[in-house]
Amino acid sequence: MAEELRNLNALENQAKHEIADHFLENNCQNLQKLGDLFLECEKDQRQLKEFEYLLCFFQIYKGLILLNDQRLIDTLLSSRFYMQTFGALEWDPDALITEGCDPELAQLTKTPERAAEEEQSTAEKETDGEVQAE
Repeated sequence: MAEELRNLNALENQAKHEIADHFLENNCQNLQKLGDLFLECEKDQRQLKEFEYLLCFFQIYKGLILLNDQRLIDTLLSSRFYMQTFGALEWDPDALITEGCDPELAQLTKTPERAAEEEQSTAEKETDGEVQAE
């Protein structure tokens, strides 16, 4: 399921509809279980491993929204589920990378693209420093 949510663009509309149905069936029982797991992980976020799980929950909830299924979006934003939805979306890796961020958390959220940007920025700063020193 998580792999399918990562490759949303490649999914056919029927597959997207089936994923949405999976979370909406049985009075949204699967969505409730997902929320319960998220809340449990967020409670124990002091452990480094929990940070990794919270970042995964962000990706899952983002994927659910990107399915663009109006029934699912309405449910995620309902009074029953909005706290867990927005709670998971707070763990956006791009938003977590700020000055003064926990170094271990910053390392967990580093994507290959972000690592390349940091290397380029460091190289530019070193080059600027050499030019100013001359």
